[in-house]
Amino acid sequence: MKWLRLQLEAAGLSRFTPGQILLSTLFITGLISVWVQLSFGVIGLTVFALLAMPGAGLELLKLQAKQRSDQLQKIWPEIIDSLQSAASSGFGIVDSLEEISRTGPVRVREVFRQLVDRIDRGLGMDSCLDWFKAQFG
Repeated sequence: MKWLRLQLEAAGLSRFTPGQILLSTLFITGLISVWVQLSFGVIGLTVFALLAMPGAGLELLKLQAKQRSDQLQKIWPEIIDSLQSAASSGFGIVDSLEEISRTGPVRVREVFRQLVDRIDRGLGMDSCLDWFKAQFG
């Protein structure tokens, strides 16, 4: 289950639990298998669909996680440069994060804005950083 949770986080789907993903995968597999059986009437094809669909779903999840990871890897240097620049200018960490939420790469602005909001609401820094880490996988 830990592997699946990590894959979900890496794919940007941390709002779903591994149990939800497994149940939806089983449900979709069942629907497709019933459709294959009713459409073609070949039991071997139905068994193949039953066995192949969960693997295909997990493979799609891994592919999405890899693609998202590659995209995020390209923009992290810009974020680190912004944080270093802000630190050398004397800005605090929250101010630096807020600046990234306004002027950073478009793909990550919303996550940084939510992080600043969580910190401003008084949530613990540990829980805020754990949430932030889960958002980026």
